Amino acid sequence: MHLTDFPMGWAGIWNPGLKLGCGLRWDEAVFPYAWSWAVGHGNDLYPLWGLGYTVTLQPSTSPMRPFPDLVAANEVKWVEGRGGIETTRAVGFTSSRDEVLELNA
Repeated sequence: MHLTDFPMGWAGIWNPGLKLGCGLRWDEAVFPYAWSWAVGHGNDLYPLWGLGYTVTLQPSTSPMRPFPDLVAANEVKWVEGRGGIETTRAVGFTSSRDEVLELNA
């Protein structure tokens, strides 16, 4: 799944039975997109053996499309050799459904 237009770079999963959640906060100016997918008892192969649940969220600098299409549309964030992108992110557990993790620069 392709996600964009975030009011803020924040996502979380909440388990009401355990009253426990896990959240991810990222800089939406650097990562304006996110990709998400999930597997629940659908993969019978290693390492889940049909027993696990997996939920992913991958903040991204580009939309989810084939790389050559992104290059052709000039939608790739280029980083020069030996260069980098500086950003902050936070991940953690929470005992409050309404808690949003803060980014610390």
